[in-house]
Amino acid sequence: MRTFNCALIILILTFSCTSIEEEREKNQYEIISILIEHFGKSDFPPPPPGRSYTFSKIQLDSIRSQKQNIALYPVLKDSNDNFLKSDSDDFNILTQNLKNLKEKIFIDISKINLKTAHNISILDTLKLASDRNSVYNDFNKIISFSQISFNQEYTKAVLVVGVSKGYLNGYASLVFLEKIDNIWQIKGTDTFSIS
Repeated sequence: MRTFNCALIILILTFSCTSIEEEREKNQYEIISILIEHFGKSDFPPPPPGRSYTFSKIQLDSIRSQKQNIALYPVLKDSNDNFLKSDSDDFNILTQNLKNLKEKIFIDISKINLKTAHNISILDTLKLASDRNSVYNDFNKIISFSQISFNQEYTKAVLVVGVSKGYLNGYASLVFLEKIDNIWQIKGTDTFSIS
């Protein structure tokens, strides 16, 4: 009887750990998908020097809907930065927790679900190190994600997103998300690095 109880407890713990891991992964890929949609949009072309122009709604929609070639860094990065920017205590706790997340998590692009027709692929970091210009010619944007700091209920999250459009042409933002009606929504971004 005692052996049966021990086996039952081990079985329950195994399934509960698995379901927690599945919940984290499900939310992680929902967030990554939303952020690729948000940060992967086409950029508006700059006006000629000394001039400005306005776009009609049709032109704006046309620019935003252009298909992009996007490369993703293969691993969710560690964040060693100290941030304290949010007005929300909940988000501040999650932000401070970012530096404690050290697990190496590889991105599986088959789990990313996009609404737009962007081409996404995993970045060849060896090629980036040896031939940066070639890599930037192949992609419109290169996006990296830090690990994601979730609250226990998986209703709030914070992470760092880096976007590069070329050599010395990129930025990094702290992103605050909240799950409302079972859909992750960006509640705010704080761009802290621009090159």
